[in-house]
Amino acid sequence: MENNRRKLDEVKIQELSESINKVGLLHPITVTTNHILIAGVDRLELDGLSAELAMLDENLIRAELHYIERGEQWARRKALYEELYPETKSTQNGGAYRGNQYQVVTADSAPTTLPFTADTNSKTGVSQRVIHEELQIANKLTPSAKEVIINLDIPKRDALKLARMESNEQDAVVAKIVSGSASNVTEALANDDSDEYIAPSKPHIAHNSGNSEWYTPKEYIEAARGVLGVIDLDPASCEVANRVVQAGRYFTAKENGLEKEWRGNIWMNPPYVGELIPKFCDKLRLHVESGDVTQAISLTNNATETAWFNTLVGISSAILFPKSRVKFYMPDGKTGTPLQGQCIFYIGDNPKLFMEVFEPFGWSAYITQKKAGFYQ
Repeated sequence: MENNRRKLDEVKIQELSESINKVGLLHPITVTTNHILIAGVDRLELDGLSAELAMLDENLIRAELHYIERGEQWARRKALYEELYPETKSTQNGGAYRGNQYQVVTADSAPTTLPFTADTNSKTGVSQRVIHEELQIANKLTPSAKEVIINLDIPKRDALKLARMESNEQDAVVAKIVSGSASNVTEALANDDSDEYIAPSKPHIAHNSGNSEWYTPKEYIEAARGVLGVIDLDPASCEVANRVVQAGRYFTAKENGLEKEWRGNIWMNPPYVGELIPKFCDKLRLHVESGDVTQAISLTNNATETAWFNTLVGISSAILFPKSRVKFYMPDGKTGTPLQGQCIFYIGDNPKLFMEVFEPFGWSAYITQKKAGFYQ
């Protein structure tokens, strides 16, 4: 291709991709006998993307790659796939929108393109859970952590734990392993006495919503995003907490999420105040039953004896109980662990993925719902 050719227009390439998918290639690519491209640069670019995608798939099937290298190839495949099929990118649309898709669902809607992980699973045979975990490892680990993990052949489970930490925490844990003061990530964390135990004023869950002192740890939010794809709304939050949650919208205590509309994929860590938590649980149930909420994940304490807990049980398809109490963080960087244990509810049509992604945190179970005399 000669240097004086026009620059590629990414928007036009995406539009052309959609057109080719619908009606086929109407105008062929034209080259001279000297192999100089005359017409069809955008179509050639699409062919190049598809070819690279196919090459990656073959590589991922055949090559014996380290899980970090594989994760980096998943990341490249995701970028290519979403460039070829932009309708599979995550959006912040709820209601009538189908999952992460752009198009509104109607009776005449054609089948949508598979989401990235589902398509990759169909092409490579690798489970969606493994793809998600290895993507997280590749995207979140620091370069120095990656180097040590590969050189010392650290197991993937330990690498996943590291990937859910902040960069400085990763490097501190890796330094302990390299120095010999710890033989693995679990031992390095067990020897970490830098976090001060902070007892809450009341024996209940610390929370990120409606209370400016406590926030949900990043690793739980990352897992939630891995299940939901995108968090459209956190109905009880604040500006600081949303730096981690990264919800498309969030409501502060002043805005009062109880008076707002909820739509799409929800992350909810409700304010644990006697008169508030039942109201948040009732409102979530209302929007789930009306179809406004596509999926939801809610972190609460494990108060199985309360009415609000059983409200959430009544709309959930899975539940997880962490192996240990959640260690929450505060704006000053300190962490605190509440006296009571926690649980995480999943509301939606993909409880299997939820249980797979959250498996490192504890044990989980499906919830069956009894309706009209039958369990579903």
